[in-house]
Amino acid sequence: MELHWPRALRCLVGKLDDALLLDEAAYNAAIKTCGKNSRWQQGLGLLEVIERATATPGIVTYTVATSLCQKSGQWQLACNLLSMVQENELLPNVITYNATMNGIAKGLQWQTVLRLFAMIRATQSVPDTVSFIIAISVCHR
Repeated sequence: MELHWPRALRCLVGKLDDALLLDEAAYNAAIKTCGKNSRWQQGLGLLEVIERATATPGIVTYTVATSLCQKSGQWQLACNLLSMVQENELLPNVITYNATMNGIAKGLQWQTVLRLFAMIRATQSVPDTVSFIIAISVCHR
């Protein structure tokens, strides 16, 4: 099966050069595609493009980027993205927290995972089954 993601990414970047504003869903799809193809640096580069083009990406975009970091073993970057969410006065949801906690758990940082688990409730969100599994599994290691 031939991979078409490089061509799709070039097309997206080309549209930026044409000053065509794309919606957030197009960026999210491109970031997610970068993650599926082990191109986390390019995915985060797209996040920077969004920040320059639209000022503040939405929570879904940050969550997609956080998942990209988590899957790539870049737990420190996942933490940085969560901080950016809070700095931009966006409300992280349980999916954002889970992606961040999962990345941090892979880095064996159990104290930080438990701190984030506690933060879920502090932000009016409700931990889900995935949240509990991550918290329990990191304590088990």
